[in-house]
Amino acid sequence: MYQKIKEIISTIISRQHLSEERRAALNPLIQFIQDKVDRGQPINLNFICTHNSRRSHLSQLWAQVAASFHHIPAVNCYSGGTEETALFPKIAETLVSQGFGVFKIADTDNPIYAIKYGDNDPAVIGFSKNTTVRSTQSLALLQS
Repeated sequence: MYQKIKEIISTIISRQHLSEERRAALNPLIQFIQDKVDRGQPINLNFICTHNSRRSHLSQLWAQVAASFHHIPAVNCYSGGTEETALFPKIAETLVSQGFGVFKIADTDNPIYAIKYGDNDPAVIGFSKNTTVRSTQSLALLQS
């Protein structure tokens, strides 16, 4: 993992204080992940927002990084939206400023990026996805 990203996480951990209310809200997610770890099962997390251009990408990336940082095995993070747009360019800039390597691998209306958080870690592929269309297509395939 790149040093700058490790430092950001360490700083967040040292300053973090979660209220009891927030801990209670996060407990079902913590239990879900712990149960998967205990059973040796993969952990699939999908972050959804409206346009899949900002928040969901940041959530996907930082969840994947946190899993790696804490040595939680078999975590697969994804993002999607109710609409397909494109990764907002400022998000790519922000990720670079936070220590990520961001590489555009397809230059289209909806560019595709390879986002690296460490030399020995796989790239996270970032682009905007419409989960509603995928769900509809998947349902159609199941019904045929």
